[in-house]
Amino acid sequence: DSMEYFRSRAELFGAEKAKGDVAAQLLNDAKQLYRKTRANNKHQTALKPADKQMF
Repeated sequence: DSMEYFRSRAELFGAEKAKGDVAAQLLNDAKQLYRKTRANNKHQTALKPADKQMF
């Protein structure tokens, strides 16, 4: 079945490591976004296109 195929392919390519990297990247992005928003809390910070692409 195809799910099993994809699971075995993912294990083959070290998906666990990749998952950890993605999680770390998302956390880092969220922290940066929070910092940007908090730095200018009098005026709501407009998200730049690059920020919108994170989510």
